[in-house]
Amino acid sequence: MARSDSKRGSAGGKKGAAPANAASSHAGDSSGTTCAIADAAAAQKAKEKEIRLECAKAFACYKKGNVRQGAKDLEKLLKAHPNHPLPHYAYVRISHKVALGTSAANRKFLEKAFKETRDRAKAALVACPDSLVIRLLFAQVVMDTPLPPTDDHVALRAAIDDAHVPTEGTAAPADFKHAKAAASFDDDHVALPLFPDLRECVDSKAYASEAADMMKATLPTICEVCREAEGLGARALMSLRANGETSSPSEESALRAQTLVESYIKMRDNRHNRDRVLRHNRAQGREQERQRKRNEEEALKRAKAREQEAAERAEERAAEAAIEAAEAAESGLARVSVSVNGAHAGGDKAGDKAG
Repeated sequence: MARSDSKRGSAGGKKGAAPANAASSHAGDSSGTTCAIADAAAAQKAKEKEIRLECAKAFACYKKGNVRQGAKDLEKLLKAHPNHPLPHYAYVRISHKVALGTSAANRKFLEKAFKETRDRAKAALVACPDSLVIRLLFAQVVMDTPLPPTDDHVALRAAIDDAHVPTEGTAAPADFKHAKAAASFDDDHVALPLFPDLRECVDSKAYASEAADMMKATLPTICEVCREAEGLGARALMSLRANGETSSPSEESALRAQTLVESYIKMRDNRHNRDRVLRHNRAQGREQERQRKRNEEEALKRAKAREQEAAERAEERAAEAAIEAAEAAESGLARVSVSVNGAHAGGDKAGDKAG
């Protein structure tokens, strides 16, 4: 019987060991999965950093005046990462900045520069349709193009319709990171009128919400600038006619086209400048508010330090007073003791004499 029980106990022990082994195996799988996720996150972070640094290097070439080399480096980067928004952003922005710097007097080069910029922006939109940064950049390019063609308006309307306020699982955190990465090498990023001011966005949801609102206002703004430009151009053309500077229909047509382009650029730049001033003023206001809070905190710290110092001095004075009182009490007791002893001694002497 004992032997049989021993066998059953042994068998039971083996059966009991199986769940323990399974739990150990599950724990090992879980640990392995966690490590794999951590490794993937680290690899993605390293990749993002590498892409950002390559974009910064190419953008630095543009800043030094070597536009062709910067564009060439970005084209290589785009081949390696065709669906990443950051190389597209840098590639479009270099062309965009060149176009913005082209004189309106050189109409041929102006149109060529903006056509190249629009083509790059459209390609970026096709490659990264879900990127808020790319959609905002496309909207910015359309707005900055003098008298943008209607097909750009159609593409812009599609980009605006897709504008989203982020929910759980969207690319909003990536949009925010890409915007901050772009601002790290593009000094004018925070001043782009159609982009949310990163200094005012506390997180990715705030950025995406602001971006959606700004995109919805883009098309009406462009239409308004076009109307303002047409009115300004018409007045300029009337002035040219009054001065006798139009001699033929063809010449008048060319002058009308030129004055429209110049008027659009003027009205666009006026709006951009107003926006930059407003952003600058808001940034100054935020800095002044931060400084005010810092000053209040410093004043509070100084007041607390003074209170603490006063309390410590009061404690010291109280301690000193207590010590003095104790010493005085002790001195008084000593005098009383001496007096009593003297009295006793005098009594004893009187007794002796009487005896």
